[in-house]
Amino acid sequence: MICPKCGSENVRIDIITDVRTSHGGCLSWFFIAVLTVLTCGLFLFVALLINWSVKSKRSKVGICQNCGYVIKFHDDAISLTKKWWVWVIAVFIFMLIIGGLPDPKQESPKNESIAVTGETVSQEVNTKELDGKSSKDDFQELKEKGIKAITEDRLSEGIDLVLQALKQQNDLELLKILDEAYYERAEYYYSVENYKLALEDIQKIKNKDPQTKILQIRVLASSVKPSLSNPVNGAKINSKDHTLRWHNCAEADYYQIQIEDKNWDTVIFTTTETTSFTLTQYFEDLSVYYWHVRAHYPDYGYGLWSDKIWFTIETPEGKTKLENERIKGLIRVKNVYTSNPNSAGGVDLHIIWQNLSPKVIKYISFTVVPYNAVNDIVQCTIRDESTFTGQVTGPVYSGEWRGESTYWECPWYNNTIRRAELIGVSITYMDGSKENINKGQVSLVQY
Repeated sequence: MICPKCGSENVRIDIITDVRTSHGGCLSWFFIAVLTVLTCGLFLFVALLINWSVKSKRSKVGICQNCGYVIKFHDDAISLTKKWWVWVIAVFIFMLIIGGLPDPKQESPKNESIAVTGETVSQEVNTKELDGKSSKDDFQELKEKGIKAITEDRLSEGIDLVLQALKQQNDLELLKILDEAYYERAEYYYSVENYKLALEDIQKIKNKDPQTKILQIRVLASSVKPSLSNPVNGAKINSKDHTLRWHNCAEADYYQIQIEDKNWDTVIFTTTETTSFTLTQYFEDLSVYYWHVRAHYPDYGYGLWSDKIWFTIETPEGKTKLENERIKGLIRVKNVYTSNPNSAGGVDLHIIWQNLSPKVIKYISFTVVPYNAVNDIVQCTIRDESTFTGQVTGPVYSGEWRGESTYWECPWYNNTIRRAELIGVSITYMDGSKENINKGQVSLVQY
């Protein structure tokens, strides 16, 4: 090539490519948003792939190496690259999703659960076809199938078919067959010790004949325990004539009750036609007793014993007796006496006592009042008081005696004092516990 300006043949030819990328306009983005919503976001993953295009423009120029003149040529090619195939895939996915949505008018098959021998069998119920059958024909078919199943000892299946037939039409023959099927199934449940289901079938029998009554009694006797209601287990009864009670058992004609003492020796073993029994003087206060009950059924015998529970009799008198025994186990006061008055009228106090408790005494105080010869309470002429409280400081160990060689010197000054009487004791133990013996209880510890 020759440069048109300087005529030099030293001209270099270059190819220049101009590439432009476009990300789409508003219409394109609107279409992408609609597809994303309709496909629940599934279209979003292709959005960045389909919403762009590439335009490329190729040009040739000649540059003179001598004078630098630029020679322009016509464009060789213009190419437009657009990923059109991605749009095709996107539309195809959209059509699949729209076409795969379930028709809201289409109903799913219905399932019906039917209880058979204590288990649940799922049975599909299809819509009945209009094949010209009348309801009477349908009833007859269910009746025949039900009777056949019962005859072949398929009791649960037969009972279900008979029940379906009876829903369409009442039939005395079917009702009788249904009762017989319930009875046979109840007998089976009884033989395998499934007493709950046996009772349920017996209760469904409309016309209970003597044979059914006997079966019901057998089931009840084998499965039902009397329920004890009063007193509750571990109760404390405050009266010796308390009444024991329990709940009634169906079909029972009388009950047998057994009461045992704390050594499990029988105290009471008797029968009663009621659901209660009143205690008598045979029962001791402050004692533990155990009791249980069983029902008797006609033409069968005794059923199951109830659970055995216990109670304690604690009357107010018994509680007092128990408390007195506890007080007697604290200390023993052997003697309380006074000395003869001295020349000034002073009288000494002597108390001889023993610690009977297993605990160690820290302090013990004795409260005493003096009496004259005619048993009148007298006062100290100096303190103008009659009551005196003397304290002993321990430790005083269990079984230890005190007061044989010690006494309180001149707690009173009165020439008329002839004796003293204990009216109270207060004890503090090493473990911090305390006991108080009042005026009405001091006689328990003096012996």
